[in-house]
Amino acid sequence: MDNGMTTSPKRSRAIGSYDGWLGRFPRQAVAIMCMVFIALTVGCPNVPVGQPSTGNGNDEEPPDVVITSKMITPSTGFGLSALEEPISLFYSVDESATDVRGFRVPVADGVLNSAPIGERVITATNLAVGANQVLSFDPGEAGIGFFRVGILFKIDGVEEDAESQAVIRVQGSPDPIFIQPGIALSLVDRGDNVFISFDVRDPEGDVQWRLFYLSETDSLNVPQDQLGTAIGTGSGNGGSFTFPTSSLEPGDYQLGISATDSGSSIAVTVANGQSARIVTIPNLTTTAPILRVTGASVPMPPTIEVTEPATTVTIATGESFTILFTGTILEPGATGTIEVFFDLDKNVSNGFVETIAVVPAETTSVMFPTNALPPPGTYFIGALIFDGVNPEVTDYASGSIIVAP
Repeated sequence: MDNGMTTSPKRSRAIGSYDGWLGRFPRQAVAIMCMVFIALTVGCPNVPVGQPSTGNGNDEEPPDVVITSKMITPSTGFGLSALEEPISLFYSVDESATDVRGFRVPVADGVLNSAPIGERVITATNLAVGANQVLSFDPGEAGIGFFRVGILFKIDGVEEDAESQAVIRVQGSPDPIFIQPGIALSLVDRGDNVFISFDVRDPEGDVQWRLFYLSETDSLNVPQDQLGTAIGTGSGNGGSFTFPTSSLEPGDYQLGISATDSGSSIAVTVANGQSARIVTIPNLTTTAPILRVTGASVPMPPTIEVTEPATTVTIATGESFTILFTGTILEPGATGTIEVFFDLDKNVSNGFVETIAVVPAETTSVMFPTNALPPPGTYFIGALIFDGVNPEVTDYASGSIIVAP
């Protein structure tokens, strides 16, 4: 100075400007390590440096020295799946800083400088100082929502912070369930159609899925896009299929579904090395429906044989005749009845004259007539057997009964 006195030079400790970058968009393929620069722009406390020179002839205090930190934030936010691995964020802080800690804070939405809606949560301590240091962000730990991230630190004992303006959105994960058929074992005849419906239950509904079935010999140790036999693929939360079983051999088959919110199909997600973003059921904690396909059912109709009259028999008023027959129910679990009748011919499809008796299938005889004799004529004796499952079966006696005048 002109008066010959000197003052301590003003010291300025500043972080250089580091250009940030972000090549990421919501629901797109994601590298495991995301390079996100958190630029630090804070005003640090004024710290006097040096002492004023004496003998300057006035009481003026020397200027304070301002220590500054600077950050360049990402220009736009981005999305992560809650299933994704932790990503790496990069920050810079003055080398004189101490007690450097990372934090996240929930915010209202995805706009820049979105308002906080909760307290800061410390996610890391004892972080390094200097340029381009690493801070981790775990979307699974953060949970679904919008977050800004930043660091807390101290310079000369005064706590300061630096927080991103851009927002990270953690998006919900698929949580698929089957609606139909139920979880209980379903018995299916080979050739039947099975109606399948499911709900992927992704909070954003931005999801891709692959529906499949597993045979008893299918391996689970294959990529998720190769599990079992594919039934169909699609997008969105809801889905339904009519699944034909005509090509399946008898046996047990388990339904399954894989879902991802990666923004790509299951096959592409696997090819991109993002299998961690795929949720598949069945898994260790969630079961899925099992279909037991049986061979096509073989009809087992009942049998009936009328053995008497075996020849032509003539009866008159006051006489009767014992009709003999044998019926058998073959369908497992079925029960049946026999209806004995007389007819003018041996064609039941055009009707018959009158029912003589309806008896249990175990019965082997009835009397003709049971009431008054029919008008004079020739009559054929027949019987129908029913089991409630198969079509009825009819038989006529080889002989006939003549009612005399």
